Amino acid sequence: MIDIRNKLIIIILIIIVILFVLVFSILYFTTDLLKTNEELFWKYFSQLNIAKMVQDDTITSQENFKKANTYTSAGDAKVVFTNGETSTKQFTLSTNARYDLNTNRTSADITLNNGELKLLSLTFVNSADIYGIKCDDVFGSYVGIQNNNLSELTGKYGISDVPNIINNEVSLSDILETTESKKEHISNIYLPIIMAHISKDKYVKTNEKVEIGGNTYNTNAYKVEISGSDMSALLTECLNALKTDTETLMLISDKLSKLGYSTEQSDTAYITTKIDEIMQNIEIQDNLVITVYENGGNTIRINFNWQNNINLIYDNVGNDSKISLEISYQNSNNTNTDDVIDLTTLAEESNCTAKIEVSKKAEDSNTTYNVQVVPNTQNAENYIVADVVFQKEQDNTFTNEYNITINKPNSIAITYTNTTSKADTVEEIDELSGNNTAIANNYTKEEYTTFVKTWFNMFINKLADKMETLGVEEIANELKKIQFE
Repeated sequence: MIDIRNKLIIIILIIIVILFVLVFSILYFTTDLLKTNEELFWKYFSQLNIAKMVQDDTITSQENFKKANTYTSAGDAKVVFTNGETSTKQFTLSTNARYDLNTNRTSADITLNNGELKLLSLTFVNSADIYGIKCDDVFGSYVGIQNNNLSELTGKYGISDVPNIINNEVSLSDILETTESKKEHISNIYLPIIMAHISKDKYVKTNEKVEIGGNTYNTNAYKVEISGSDMSALLTECLNALKTDTETLMLISDKLSKLGYSTEQSDTAYITTKIDEIMQNIEIQDNLVITVYENGGNTIRINFNWQNNINLIYDNVGNDSKISLEISYQNSNNTNTDDVIDLTTLAEESNCTAKIEVSKKAEDSNTTYNVQVVPNTQNAENYIVADVVFQKEQDNTFTNEYNITINKPNSIAITYTNTTSKADTVEEIDELSGNNTAIANNYTKEEYTTFVKTWFNMFINKLADKMETLGVEEIANELKKIQFE
C-alpha cells in the first residue's frame, strides 16, 4: 500500500511538473509574462516595418498597368499665387502624355497657358535608353542623356560610385523586399552581436499614453539607451561579421545589380572593400535612445532619438502609418562676407528645429499620402504641405490628385488632377538619336556644360517673359535671379 501511495505521489508530482512546464511555456510563448524587458523590447522592435510606407498595392497596380498597356494621360493644374491678403494671381498648366507599348516609347508635354492661348511648352521623350527634353522656343532639338555607362559619364564631372544604368523597372519596394528566410538569417547573425553590446540593465519598461491620429492609446513602453561608444563598437563588429557573411553579401550584391550597378560594383569583393572604408570612419558620439510602444500585442510606435538632435518617430495603426522626423540645427545670423568667419558672431546663433512628416492612409478605393515640411518650427508660418491621392484602376482608367501649398511668406497653391486610360493606339512618338538629340554622353564636360548653361538660361528667360505676360511679376522677378554662370 505504501509503495502504491509513493508511486501515486511521484506520478502526481510528475504531472504537476509537466503542467507547470506546460503553463510556463504557454505563458512564455503566448503572453508577455515571465519575459525580461530585454526580450520584450526585441520582440516588439522586430515588428518594425517602415517599408510599409512605400509598399502599396494601389501604386503597384498602377505601375503594372502602365507596363502592360498602351495608354494616354491628361491633366490640368491650377497655380494660385497670393501676395498678402488681397493680391491673388493665377495661371494654368496642362499636361498630355502617351506611351506606346509596341515601340516602348514615352512622350509627355507640359504647357503654360493663358486662357486658350498656349504660351510655352516643354516636351519630354524616352526612346530606348535615351531621355530628352525639348523646348521649341529655345532649341529645335532635344537635350538629353543616355542611360548607359553612367559611371563613365559622371566620372567626367568628378562623381563616383554611380550605377552604370538606372533601372526604371525596379521600384523601391522591390529593393526593400526580402524573404522571411533571409530576414531570419540576418536576425540570427546580427541580433546577438547587438544584444551583447547592450547591458540588460539598460532596458526599461514604463506605462505611457500616446496619441496617434487623434486617438489615445495606453501602451507598454520598452526603452533602451545605447551610448555612442557602444554604437561604434556594435556597428564595427556587425560590419566585421558582414565581411564573412556570404549569404547577406550576396543579398546586397543582388540589390545593387537590380539598381543598375555594374558587375564590378556589385561584386562581393568590391562590397567588402567599401565595408572596410566605412569601418575606418565609424566614430559615434551621440547616445541613441530607442522606445517601442506596444498596445494589445502590436507595436504602434517606435521612437529613435539621437541626443535630442534627431528625433524619428514611426507610427503604425491598422492601415495608417506615419513617419515624423525632427532635426535640430544651428541657425546663424552671421552676415560676415570676409574670408575668415568672425567667431564672436557664433554667440548669436540660435537652436532651430526642422520638422518633416509623411503619412499614409490606405483605403479600399485609393491610397493617400500627406507630406508636411516646416524648415523652422519657430517660424511655423513657413511650410510646405502636399497631399497625393492614388486611385485604384477601374475599367482601364485611374485618376490621381495632387494638392501642394508652399507658404514663404507668400503663398503658392497648386492643384493638379491627372487621368490615365488604356488606348488602342497613340500618336507616333519621336525616336531619339544623336541626329536629333544633344546627348551628354557624346560630349566632353566642357562642351556639354557650356551648351546646357546656355540652353537653361534661355529657357528661364523665356519662362520669366511669359510670367510677366500673365501678370505674375513676383515669380518673373525670382526667375530672373536664376542664371547659370
